[in-house]
Amino acid sequence: MIAVKQVGKSTVLTLVLTLLVYPAALSLRPVLNTGERIDFWFYWTPVLVGHLVCFILVAVSLRLSNQTWGSIGLDWGWFKNHWRWVTGILFVILVFAVFEQSPENDAPTIYQQVTLYERLIWVFGSILMASIVEEVVFRGYALTRLTSIFGSPWPGLLISVTSWVFIHRVPDSMAEAIAFSIAGLAFGGTFIYFKQRRLELLICFHALINTM
Repeated sequence: MIAVKQVGKSTVLTLVLTLLVYPAALSLRPVLNTGERIDFWFYWTPVLVGHLVCFILVAVSLRLSNQTWGSIGLDWGWFKNHWRWVTGILFVILVFAVFEQSPENDAPTIYQQVTLYERLIWVFGSILMASIVEEVVFRGYALTRLTSIFGSPWPGLLISVTSWVFIHRVPDSMAEAIAFSIAGLAFGGTFIYFKQRRLELLICFHALINTM
């Protein structure tokens, strides 16, 4: 865990952009529901681009602060060392994408796709990119840095959960808001329980959850 004095301008800027600006931008965008194919691309294009930008911001911030990925609880070598498990998870995800039932009106929705190409885009965006980027940004980076700022992980957990809820759009109901909040608390609480380490396990579990 980094010391408070090491939280520099790049860290603060990255936290503001990823935890405030990005969730606000995603939550305020309109979601088309016309039943046309453009609905799918209109929803997922800003998500794919935004998630990629957030990941790059974290990577740049770590470099500028002379910090490693290990400082946010992530060991990329873990995936290589456990390649059998990782391959098995990827296989399950791809099978799910190929055999997912198409919507009855033969037009893609946010979570159901018609063509194999659209399904693979969804696998990359919703499952792989979301699981990696969201755990890196909203658990690994946010919680470790906010813990350093506040001296405790719990204020950071509340902030990260709130931001994470709104990157999934403004909740349609209180029940949806509670469901997203519980999921965010579960992921963040687990990361804290593991002493802000083993982010790789959360990435894998997040990917499996997203296939449901």
